Amino acid sequence: MKKTTLVKWLPVSSEWLKFNVDGTMMSDGKAGGIEGSLRNADGVQLLSFSRPIGTGSPVLVELSAVEFAVDMFLKSPWAVTCKLIVESDCSNVVCWILNPSKVPLCFISRFQAFSLRFLIFRLQISYVSRACNIDADSLVKRAISSG
Repeated sequence: MKKTTLVKWLPVSSEWLKFNVDGTMMSDGKAGGIEGSLRNADGVQLLSFSRPIGTGSPVLVELSAVEFAVDMFLKSPWAVTCKLIVESDCSNVVCWILNPSKVPLCFISRFQAFSLRFLIFRLQISYVSRACNIDADSLVKRAISSG
C-alpha cells in the first residue's frame, strides 16, 4: 500500500515575505523557464512571474529564478518594510549561495557576486523539497511550452 504525504505551504511571520521559485530546463537543454510567487504571512500572492528563459544548464536556470525573484522584490515597495526568504528546490543553488566557498570554479563569478546581495540586504534562502514546489514547477513548464 502506497503512503500519501500531505504537503502544504507554511506561512512566515508578519514581517517576512516568502518568494517560492523554480527553474526548469527541458531534457534536450534547448528551452527553459523560471517562475516565482511572492506571498505574505496570510498566503496572499503579492507578485509573481513566469517566463521562458532559453538555453542553459539546469543549475544556472535555477539560479536565474532566484536572481529574478530577488531583483523583483528589491524593486518592490515591500523591500523597505519587509524581510525576504527565498525558497528553492535546487539544493546546489541554496548551498552555494549560503556557502560561496563551495561553488565549483565554472560558476564562481556568477554565484559570488550574487551571494553578496543576500548578505547586504539580509535576505534568506532555504531549500524546499520538490513536492512542496509542485505549483511552481507546473507553472514554469507551462511558460516553456507557450514561449
